[in-house]
This record gives sequence, structure tokens and C-alpha cells, in this order.
Amino acid sequence: MRTLNTACWITLLLTSASPGLAQPVASLVGIQYKQIHEVGQDIRTAVFIGLPEGLTNEGGFLVGDALAEQPYSVSIFKQGNRKIWLFEQILSRNNSQQTRQVFDAVETASDVSLLVGCELNSRQDLELFALIDSSSEQPSSQWITQFSHAWRANRKTKNLEAIQPEGMRCPDPTWGV
Repeated sequence: MRTLNTACWITLLLTSASPGLAQPVASLVGIQYKQIHEVGQDIRTAVFIGLPEGLTNEGGFLVGDALAEQPYSVSIFKQGNRKIWLFEQILSRNNSQQTRQVFDAVETASDVSLLVGCELNSRQDLELFALIDSSSEQPSSQWITQFSHAWRANRKTKNLEAIQPEGMRCPDPTWGV
């Protein structure tokens, strides 16, 4: 399982003003939207139908079982000086189109980097992810343990739950580079 997790949990660095506090975005909760893109094209060129205007796709990651028929994911969008994090489920997908249902949404400032593949008490937890302030200098080590935000993308409650990061660590994507 470790090999699949490593392959599915590629750490993305998303850089774009202080992380600030996460705020809910109730207007996006409950919507269903379509993502359309051609196979082999950069995902950032995808077209989104059913989302508000002015959102720029910043990527995302799968939560839990990447091979599930209807996997969960967190999609990241930028709008001005903020990032919007959508916790959602992919309801259907074919080669060029996905239909997604948004369960929860929060916004942060845009100057944060994403960490995935996190562990809690030395056990990998596929629902955990964290953000760090992109502008702060991080000492190079295998693990990062200080975060501006830490969340659980809870597939049972279908919520993004802010968590206390005690006992949590995430791999440093720059370690050994």
C-alpha cells in the first residue's frame, strides 16, 4: 500500500500574502460542477462549468483510495489574493469530463504551500493535509511539523475539519534536493 500511497500523494507546492485564518465558503457547498479537459493536456487548462467566474485552477489531490469508483478529492482554486479549497467527490468520469459534488469549502490567503502524504503518530493518514507559509524559511529536514493550517478531509462527515497538528508530520518535498 505504501507504493500506491507514494504515487498518489505527490506533494504539490502552491505558491502565490500571510496564510491568515481559514474561512468557510458556504456559497460553494452543495454545488455540482463539471470539469472538462482533453487527455494529455495540462489540468490548468481545464474548463469548469457550474463554478463561479474568476476562479483559476491550481490543481488538487485525491483523498484516500485513488482507485475507488467515486473517489474523494480536494481541488484548489485561486481567486485574487486567496485560495479556495474544495472538498468534493468525483461522481462520474470519462476520458475528458468529470462531474464533482462539493461537500465543503474553505478559503485561505494565497501565499501557502501544500503538504500531503502526512502521518499522525507515525502512521500515514490519507485524509490529512497541511499548509505552510510560503514566505517563511523552513529548515531542511525529512519531515515538517510546524504548519499554518492542518486539516482532515473527513470522508465520513464530508467536511474539511481543522485539526490540532500534535503528533502530525508531513514529508518535506525539498528535503535532499
